[in-house]
Amino acid sequence: MGKIKVIELTEAQREELENGYRNGQTHSFRQRCQMVLLKSDGRTSVEVVGILGGCEMTVNNWLARYEAEGIEGLRTRPGRGRKAILQAADFEQ
Repeated sequence: MGKIKVIELTEAQREELENGYRNGQTHSFRQRCQMVLLKSDGRTSVEVVGILGGCEMTVNNWLARYEAEGIEGLRTRPGRGRKAILQAADFEQ
């Protein structure tokens, strides 16, 4: 069994993540905030996956991104996802 990576959060970071978990605009952002909060409580990636679903690698990747970029790293970057089918000119017609 590998070692459990525990992230140490300051009170300000914990408050910011809890606010993001409660008031985030997208489900994915709220779920990512919850992942980091659960890991900071000393849970394993397997336990976090059991609560939220997904896979261990996803939890570890989001945790690494949070450590590198802070809470802004948990947001979905522009350019991800399916591109729009309709253009703005199509709405005018």
